[in-house]
Amino acid sequence: QIIRALETAVWLDPSYVEGFANAAYLYWSLGRNTEAIGTYRKNVYLNPDDCEAHWELGFYYFNAQKRYADAVPVLRRAWELGCRPEDAHVYAHALEHSGRPREALALWREFAQVEPGSGVVRLNIERLEALLGGG
Repeated sequence: QIIRALETAVWLDPSYVEGFANAAYLYWSLGRNTEAIGTYRKNVYLNPDDCEAHWELGFYYFNAQKRYADAVPVLRRAWELGCRPEDAHVYAHALEHSGRPREALALWREFAQVEPGSGVVRLNIERLEALLGGG
């Protein structure tokens, strides 16, 4: 019933990004991955300039499907559209998990400029520098 209500809400207001995200998450949690990914993609299609729409699809690729390479361009777009740095951390992790640790390190260093003093950022920079032998 809740999914139907959310589908009606986004039909009435296609700019209701959170409604799409909630419906997609419910599909995901019910194991209905075809509907989940379709809903996430529709959200991006109808809301191409909304960072949350892109982030939700990228996070789904990253977390639910472990499709790291597919997550990268979607999460990059979310970052370009102004998603919060703490949400963009998953973009750096997607780069690393898709075999691009140097790019991930560069992104963590970019985060350090906008999140000075962040322990999470500092630890990820240190971890990747050690992995890459100094970066």
